Amino acid sequence: MSILNLDVLYLIFKELQDCGPALYSCLLVNKTWCEMIIPILWKNPWKLINKGKEQLFLNVIISHLSDESKDNLNNQGMKISYQRPLFDYISFCKHLNLKDVVNLIGYPDVPIFKKEMLKLFINSNAKFTHLYIPHEFYQLNLILKAKRCFSELKAFSYNNLEFLPFTSIHKLEMIDLIKNASRYLTEVEINNELYDDQMVIRSIYQNCPNLKYVKLIIKSNGFLELEKLLTNCQYLDTLGIYDNNCWININWKYLFKILANSSPTSLFKFKFIFYKPPKLEHLKLFFDNWKNRNPMHPIRLHVNCRNWNFGNFIELVDFVDKYKKTRIVKKLI
Repeated sequence: MSILNLDVLYLIFKELQDCGPALYSCLLVNKTWCEMIIPILWKNPWKLINKGKEQLFLNVIISHLSDESKDNLNNQGMKISYQRPLFDYISFCKHLNLKDVVNLIGYPDVPIFKKEMLKLFINSNAKFTHLYIPHEFYQLNLILKAKRCFSELKAFSYNNLEFLPFTSIHKLEMIDLIKNASRYLTEVEINNELYDDQMVIRSIYQNCPNLKYVKLIIKSNGFLELEKLLTNCQYLDTLGIYDNNCWININWKYLFKILANSSPTSLFKFKFIFYKPPKLEHLKLFFDNWKNRNPMHPIRLHVNCRNWNFGNFIELVDFVDKYKKTRIVKKLI
């Protein structure tokens, strides 16, 4: 029987990276397959954690602790006696999801345990391409000190849908992180009400020329910076806009005018999440102006309104269907 070239095997396994069970079944075939599959599985291990198996996963993480870290924990009454694994699994990790890390640790009342666990991931030997920061993570200083870890970020997500009274230093830390990863960064997602701030948007378009995906909370006072972002980021294909405040009316007419006039030809996927929906007449102006452009693809529109009823949605579907026929819009989600 012929043997597949190792490069071909790797490409096959890589195509299966989102199918954990399929890869797991290949692990025990032979040593070569195992050595190729382990790094793929551990590139983003967080998405493969099965419910009820969190403790087993945590045990694997703990087994990577250095002798010094184990001694520090043992001195605090936490007995750590796991044998070091055959593979350095953490070294394969390219996605750092700090929400999952914090949830997995499960020891909020033992700071030293959290500190030692975070040191396993955030250190001078690691290098991540994807970073996800939750709103309950307050150790941003650890990230900024380990610049090498995040110097090649391709995707960055700061998820905080709640308003928290952060100080201005957090804003500067955010900007510093974006600047540090600017050469590689292609995805930015910031869902924190604080970061509709113009300084942060400015740092994105000034430092991320290869940006393809951005999702932001935008208020009317940030439209000018949004327009500059659209002008400077010529590879952008997806734009998500959050209107996350039920007390403030966003100027949809002006926003759609900016999108129609300033969007790069690569941009065709729009995600709008809002409390108060735009009027269909404003959406009509957007579509009508869009047909005068020369975009690479018809629009893919994702809309989510928290105050809509079923009748509002049907009205939108009927409205968009008219533009599907003229191929201005391809899909409504």
